[in-house]
Amino acid sequence: MPVFLHRPDPEARIAELVRARKCEDQRLDFKSVFWAGTPEWIAKEEAGKDVAAFANAEGGDILVGIKTEKVEGADVAIGFHDAPDLRIADGGDRGVQLKDLLRGRITPREMVETVDTGLLQVHDESGRMHDVLVVSVAAWPHGPVAALKGERQEVGGKDPAYFFPVRRGEHTRCLTFEEIMRFTEGSLRSKYLRLLELYGKEQIFSLASPVMVDDGRVYAPFDSAGKYHGVIEAVSSDAVTLAMNGTSPLTTSQKVPFDRKLSVPLELITAAWRDPEEPRRLGLALSATVVWNGNRWTFAVGEHPG
Repeated sequence: MPVFLHRPDPEARIAELVRARKCEDQRLDFKSVFWAGTPEWIAKEEAGKDVAAFANAEGGDILVGIKTEKVEGADVAIGFHDAPDLRIADGGDRGVQLKDLLRGRITPREMVETVDTGLLQVHDESGRMHDVLVVSVAAWPHGPVAALKGERQEVGGKDPAYFFPVRRGEHTRCLTFEEIMRFTEGSLRSKYLRLLELYGKEQIFSLASPVMVDDGRVYAPFDSAGKYHGVIEAVSSDAVTLAMNGTSPLTTSQKVPFDRKLSVPLELITAAWRDPEEPRRLGLALSATVVWNGNRWTFAVGEHPG
């Protein structure tokens, strides 16, 4: 989810993060100068790695033209680079050149066309103007994105070697084999990104699927103390963690405590949406019945009990 390029007044936001000595994070990366290297494939490999890492995570922005320093192991913005090399001879900027660097270095190639760039002019605290290139990378929902490692082999030579970088916090690492296999399940990846988008705005939810209480003899519908079923606590690429509401202290037939956790695998989520009549509330539909068994929340998959 890119932060700067498509938000109101991006120049002011960038100036503020420099003044505040902002750290790099999951959705933000700094570079002092445009990607460079000799031979050229070194720059291409580094650019491919940086862009693919955001595409394989939650998306974000790479800000080129920001000086950093290490503070307790983290890269912190400390100012603007005086010569970030962001303009080219014909009067354009290096955003177009970046796309050329990425083509042939990233697969699937269509992902490159989703990258947006913009050359901004940002004032520092003294009023001086500085060039900052914003590279805005959206999360890619259609499986893993790979970057070419090393120099592309000539026809008849060895097959090209690809790696799968991913952004985790302010660092980049490679996806494991198990993670790559999970990324190939495109529907799960799309579902994860959708839930992440919804969760970033509102957290209370209601379940459209049955929620029951098992008292050891029969299943009875769960009577939540609130108008909703709980709060979404976290969203990961594997599951959604829910903190479930309990029953009212006045309830006599059911005694369900508050804030007991339920981890819902993404495979069980069939739909997620914002309630049109109460936009603060999210709706979740599951392919299972949620059941309180007297000790914890669990699932009854398949035919609904009761």
